[in-house]
Amino acid sequence: MIFWLVDEDRRKAVPSAISVETTSYALLYLVKQKDIAKASKVARWLTEQRNYGGGFRSTQDTVVALEALSFYWINSFKEEENELTVSLNVPGKNLPIQLFFGRSNDPVQEELQFSLGNDIDVKVEGKGKGTLTVLKQFHVLAVQNNTCQTLGLEVTVSGSVRRSSELEEYYYEYEDNVQPTSHPANQPLSRIELFDVQQRRRRETKDPEQLKQEVTYNVCFWRQPGARVSGMVIIDISLLSGFQPDEVDLSQLQEVPEQYINYWEIQGRRLLLYFEQVPKSGRECIAFRAKQRVSVGKLQPASATIYDFYEPQQRCNIFYGAPNKPQYVSALCSDDVCQCAEGACPRLKRTLEEAITEEIRMNFACYSPRVHYAFIVRVERESQESAFRVYEVKIRELLQFTADSKISVNQIRRFVVRSACRTRLAAGKEYLLMGRDGETRDSNDRPQYLLDKNSWIEELPDPRRCKATQYRNTCSLLQSFTDSFALNGCRI
Repeated sequence: MIFWLVDEDRRKAVPSAISVETTSYALLYLVKQKDIAKASKVARWLTEQRNYGGGFRSTQDTVVALEALSFYWINSFKEEENELTVSLNVPGKNLPIQLFFGRSNDPVQEELQFSLGNDIDVKVEGKGKGTLTVLKQFHVLAVQNNTCQTLGLEVTVSGSVRRSSELEEYYYEYEDNVQPTSHPANQPLSRIELFDVQQRRRRETKDPEQLKQEVTYNVCFWRQPGARVSGMVIIDISLLSGFQPDEVDLSQLQEVPEQYINYWEIQGRRLLLYFEQVPKSGRECIAFRAKQRVSVGKLQPASATIYDFYEPQQRCNIFYGAPNKPQYVSALCSDDVCQCAEGACPRLKRTLEEAITEEIRMNFACYSPRVHYAFIVRVERESQESAFRVYEVKIRELLQFTADSKISVNQIRRFVVRSACRTRLAAGKEYLLMGRDGETRDSNDRPQYLLDKNSWIEELPDPRRCKATQYRNTCSLLQSFTDSFALNGCRI
């Protein structure tokens, strides 16, 4: 019997790791029995289950499947002519793309890219066999966590953490209401001042053994109502930077008769916990200590995953943070490119409240940090996506642009700022925005911009207020800069 029936309510578009592994053993048996005709059908089914990278569901079923397919190929190979012509036609393209596969280039693999939204017509002519795999990719800012459908995981850390510098928050955030004339103590520290304070702190550091901090990891896992789990699960925890788990605690958790965990191992900064089963109801929790070996200035969140050993697609991926810290990493991602969004926040400037001269604006635009774009925009709307506030703005004037070559007046662009920053833009108001080009794109494949410490954000005054005598000179300096920069750019 080659095939077996599956209940309709349990049928999946993607077979399980157990199905792939079992079928692979069946293929090995059929080849051993010299039943190549039946083995060919099984080999074809296995080949169709591969993912885009050539693997299957898990490491184990991939190893067994590749061994079975290799064994089948060795025992069934016959040298024969292989001449294939593959034509791919996409609406909107002038000519179809043609690929030729012959004996001279059998191992060649071609990768082609097409825009989404159109059908791809494939025509194959000639004699031979080959495989065609299609992978869809989408540009999104925040991906909904579609894991945790069958398994649940929670990791919390309690205790105290030592940081290498108490200046983290000064460097991390600027106060929006700081004025140039305010007290020097309220001003952000310069790099020289930061370096000086850090050196003094190092000289005052006590014996490292006295400074070691200890935290407690609390790990809870469970199965979702009605979920079916094959058996063993593995919890893969990426440890917080600078921390090492207490091996004595882990060994005690493994001791019989209680044996809360069946096995554990440390791989670099990862801790792997093995459990033979998941409770049918309720949560199962364990706790262990971790010691801080190295202090880190800005402790980033880390990830943790629980997955079924035999069904790795049944998993739950989460993030967790240090005590009193957020559980996410601020990073903008699109396709396979991510842009780090950590660091100092931008500062909002107001034309009529600060003594901003044309020279100050020009120095920022042309010398430090030297900007890639300069726009006058009007904020249309604000939204919250993941760890960011997203502002959709309409371009009112183009003073300068670099990578965003298709931009024009009245087009919409997205500007993104971390939610942790106090900087806020108001809908309906106009701003002068200057900064460096972003590395990511939005869902419409348009460049999007990150507002950070290298961004100039200036709230523009109402034209009616500029008519007042006390503001005429200030508004004139702003107009002089925008006119000069739009016409001449940086005159270096």
